[in-house]
Amino acid sequence: MSVLDQIRYKYDDPKEFTSTIEIVDKEKLSLKESHLKTLLSSSIQISKELFPTLAESVDNVFQRLKIENKFTFFITANHMETQAYCSSMPQSDSAEIVLTSKIVELLTANELEYVLGHEIAHFYFQHSLYPNPNEAKNRIQQLNALDLSRAAEISSDRVGFIAAGHLDHSLRAILKIASGLGEKHIQFDYEKYLDQLKQIESMNTRSGEILNTHPSFLNRVQALTWFSESKEYQKIFTDKNQGKHSLSTIDDKINESIKTITGKELEVSNKEILDRAVMWGALHICLLDKVFSKQEQAKFTEKFGDKAKMSIISLLKISNPALVSGRIKEYFAEANSLPIRDQHKIVEEIKSFANHINGNQEQINSEIQNLEKLLRLK
Repeated sequence: MSVLDQIRYKYDDPKEFTSTIEIVDKEKLSLKESHLKTLLSSSIQISKELFPTLAESVDNVFQRLKIENKFTFFITANHMETQAYCSSMPQSDSAEIVLTSKIVELLTANELEYVLGHEIAHFYFQHSLYPNPNEAKNRIQQLNALDLSRAAEISSDRVGFIAAGHLDHSLRAILKIASGLGEKHIQFDYEKYLDQLKQIESMNTRSGEILNTHPSFLNRVQALTWFSESKEYQKIFTDKNQGKHSLSTIDDKINESIKTITGKELEVSNKEILDRAVMWGALHICLLDKVFSKQEQAKFTEKFGDKAKMSIISLLKISNPALVSGRIKEYFAEANSLPIRDQHKIVEEIKSFANHINGNQEQINSEIQNLEKLLRLK
């Protein structure tokens, strides 16, 4: 495992959404060549002869990251947008990184190294393969895809930090890009900026930030600062064992901090969907013999509460088996939008419930496997 993989943000995990690697066919390779041709005709390729300072920054980045340079770098004339982006085809062994003239003029060479490292990370971690929030089938799928997108930015920021060689270069770059201002207008008092997070914590209003693909610049400044204090960073990059917390603990803190701004809608919605799937999955196990026995009702009440049990009993009195079966399929289809870890939790909770009721164990195990197939676990 490379150093970059070791420092990856743990919530930046595409396996939670079964992101698959596409096969690059000849048509896509042709598209890549066409895109490169467009860049070569509309932008200027960075070279030592034309842009010696930028070329030196590129060399510095790859020396620090200790990975092979498989990239072509360009500058495009754009004095309106402070932007950089990585362009690559899935499974491609190379990529193009484009900087706007505005971002080059705004940042110092050291700060640009953070930006270069950040964009390189998107290619290294193959973030372009992640689910597109705009193609989501429902809101919960969209919110989970956006959550993964924000997690990808945290990983990329860390690589940008390593590429820049100093925390201060990275934080200055983030604040300049967020404000659009040069350093003659800014006092780089990072703790003062983070006071805005405390103000946000005191507000209970919903935020549109949950629909953003990137975390707030406040979260990013805080996340990089905490990362620099982790035991793993201190050990790998400073040869010291002075970190305050493990990287896993830091990642959990960052995740909670991001929720301060995005709100709890995703967390609450995921839990509601999980709980529904568990309850209807447990009911399905109870009804395998077509009887909701007193013993099963008692366990159902213990697990889900008396109100849920009474609602189910009322429903069973007026429903036919096809309606109940339809509800189960509906709620498990809904649960397909959940992260894989939550889908595993659904199955584990149903198994735990099944262990406390009477029934044909072989049949129960077989039906639990069928429920797994309704998810994405088989």
